[in-house]
Amino acid sequence: MGFVTLTPTTIDIPDECFAGRKLKSPVPALLLAKMAVDIRYKGQGCGKRLFTYSIITAAEISDAVGGVGLVIDAKDLDAKAFYLDRAGDDLEIIDETGLKLWLPIGVCNFIAGMA
Repeated sequence: MGFVTLTPTTIDIPDECFAGRKLKSPVPALLLAKMAVDIRYKGQGCGKRLFTYSIITAAEISDAVGGVGLVIDAKDLDAKAFYLDRAGDDLEIIDETGLKLWLPIGVCNFIAGMA
């Protein structure tokens, strides 16, 4: 039906991001490098479930080994819109292209607690 590729990474959080003022870069995080849904299952909520799975996994891994959240490499503006539609104002842009997003671990933990 679909897949996600999650991998450890480090990121430099820009000073203008809320947590960036408190953390010394680079910091550990989990990267959502790829996510896709088979075309036969598009529009059935699979992407939303995979994204939620990624957030919950980031929370679990951070609890086990540390990390500041989930970094998302959106492949294009449509993918970015998908993530923003689901995580909204909690996502922060962390690069000049506007396609690399960051969901802080506190938000990941909150979502994981609701799932």
